[in-house]
Amino acid sequence: MDRTLDFPTIPGGRNVAHVLLVGEDRDRTSGVKSLLALDGHSVAMARDVSRWRDEERSASPEIIVAAVATPDSVLSVPMGGSRGFAPPILFVHRESDEPREPHLEERMVDRIASPFAAEEFLGRVDALIRVRRVVMHQKRASCEDADGIPVRGRWSAALASFLQARLPRHVKPPAPYLEVAAAVADWSDRRDGFETGHPERV
Repeated sequence: MDRTLDFPTIPGGRNVAHVLLVGEDRDRTSGVKSLLALDGHSVAMARDVSRWRDEERSASPEIIVAAVATPDSVLSVPMGGSRGFAPPILFVHRESDEPREPHLEERMVDRIASPFAAEEFLGRVDALIRVRRVVMHQKRASCEDADGIPVRGRWSAALASFLQARLPRHVKPPAPYLEVAAAVADWSDRRDGFETGHPERV
């Protein structure tokens, strides 16, 4: 099914995304894969966690979903130099796993504990995809628009608008979108440090 977003300024606004699902344990990945397919995403698998970066290069995903017991198995793989805004990683873990807080300077990282409501998981995936699409679109724009307004201000407005435009296929609660927006602000603050607290205020 071909769906278009309610946000007309993002080119190629179809919400169907290419997802790389990382995980060797079929018990951990099968339900996640089914949910992603249910929401219309195409899913490539990386069963050998140590080679997920190779799979990322060949699959060119918009988001990486890692259904693993610990983020270390994914984060220990050398990242290498990523061009542009690297696909965000969403770690799916069980509450009993007690993983450490995943953190990378070069890319957005988020996590969700299982069990979770399907709508919550799909909302978080959707929000991360939207963030990447907004950033990739804005990176192609110039530093200032024709009116001399810095793109940074436009990026914030575009991101806020894009995260608010939800899709009709599955009703998704607002909480995952707000959590991803907070995670983006935190990650941006750590990376940039240009004006501490600015992303959170936006």
